[in-house]
Amino acid sequence: MRHTICMPLRTTLLGSLLLASACVQAQDLKAIAANAKDRFAKADADHNGALTREEAQRGMPFVAKHFDQIDSDKAGHVSLEQVLRYVEIYKPKKTEAPAKAAKPAKQT
Repeated sequence: MRHTICMPLRTTLLGSLLLASACVQAQDLKAIAANAKDRFAKADADHNGALTREEAQRGMPFVAKHFDQIDSDKAGHVSLEQVLRYVEIYKPKKTEAPAKAAKPAKQT
């Protein structure tokens, strides 16, 4: 009997930990998107509306880390719009609830 209680408990705990981890990641990405405009403006040292890799390294480490993916047109700089689009595309998607199985019809 002990094993039948422990296994569902372990499964529930593991699922809770995975869900908590996903929530933290989602919150991290939301925080990045929420303050991206202000941080972008501060990092844009020459105020030209674009960040070079060096500007990103000094003021936006997330952008610097993903610079090559964000700079999709390989211009050597990224715009705020490119940064926001990257964050939007790569943020975790909400998982859909599993579909309920149809109950079999009663046989008479």
